[in-house]
Amino acid sequence: MADIPTFRNLSLERHGSVFVLTMQKPPENRLNSLYCQEMIRAYRTVEKLLGPDSEGAVITRGNDAKFWCTGLELDEADTNPFANTDGFYPVCRSFEAMSKIEQFD
Repeated sequence: MADIPTFRNLSLERHGSVFVLTMQKPPENRLNSLYCQEMIRAYRTVEKLLGPDSEGAVITRGNDAKFWCTGLELDEADTNPFANTDGFYPVCRSFEAMSKIEQFD
């Protein structure tokens, strides 16, 4: 089994074909472009570890009981006009690309 790399402000654990990605960016796991890119890197790692056409799941969770994530770091747009196009929109596309809905009878 391949080693899981480390990520900045994230931890990734494997339990068979289920991965748990824990957001660890104090104080409220706010999303900025670099953090979103790191999340995308973690999701791509899961895809690589599972292999093509494999079944599995990723649970993305916050690291405290109060917040999963409080949203975007809105101040970033003041200094980075590409904050959303470099970070938030791509991470949303990653969520969508990884989502495969299976219906069970």
